[in-house]
Amino acid sequence: MSKIVDSHTLIDKDAGLSSPSGLICDGKNRNLWVVDMGNRRLVCFDPVRRCFRAIDVNTVFRKPLAITRLGGHLVVSDALSNTIWIRQTDRTWELLVAPDALFPSLCFPGSVAADQWGNLYFTDFHHDRICRRNRAGEVSVLEGIPCRQPFGIFVWNTQLFITDTAGGRVLCYCLKDGCCTGTIEEVPPGFWPIAVTADAEGDLYISTVRTIYLYRRIRGKLERLLDTTLWKSLHGTKLGHIGAMAALPGGVLTFSDTLRNEVYSLRIQK
Repeated sequence: MSKIVDSHTLIDKDAGLSSPSGLICDGKNRNLWVVDMGNRRLVCFDPVRRCFRAIDVNTVFRKPLAITRLGGHLVVSDALSNTIWIRQTDRTWELLVAPDALFPSLCFPGSVAADQWGNLYFTDFHHDRICRRNRAGEVSVLEGIPCRQPFGIFVWNTQLFITDTAGGRVLCYCLKDGCCTGTIEEVPPGFWPIAVTADAEGDLYISTVRTIYLYRRIRGKLERLLDTTLWKSLHGTKLGHIGAMAALPGGVLTFSDTLRNEVYSLRIQK
């Protein structure tokens, strides 16, 4: 069984975050970009120096939620305006997906992800669909993905992983042939997955409100990695609500607590 060998707070509540809802690692210098939803901004955090390196406040944000990287540019979804934005090299933001790009109109883009070919994927939580914006700017709905209230998505290699939140499943959609299958055969009772990410090996980290699971694909088993009882023993505090996760090099998993307004780091031994 995998286990947590180290756990600490990266960003504590005194830093002033409000409902941190999105995380992504900057692969170039290993900084961490955090969507600070309640403050309608992005912050770039240096995990080595333990300080903010940059703060991006922009009037385009009403309720920024999720973040990914597309062709070297940051992309952020806005849950209130039902829009998706891309950050240009001059640090301005350009509208990438408008609500009326789809019919019915996009409603609550819960998560965003991008593939190696320049396609952007996003969930439409209230319309039970997964959408794509291709390199040409055309927006469409991916067919053959039966889901209810999908929230989290993540691209690893040629596979798109989706949390079918109301369906209690994690789906795998092959980007090459369009085939969609269930990823995990056996799940515990009350399994309502929210966020999903993958490490370099393609193993999945899946969160519910207060639990993080690890799915080691080579074993085909779902392991309970973190829950409220273990967290209490590690930190002496309660878990609020797990918001977002990001897998970093070296077996490190970061995640945010949107109620406690903190970001944590876990070192995993598999």
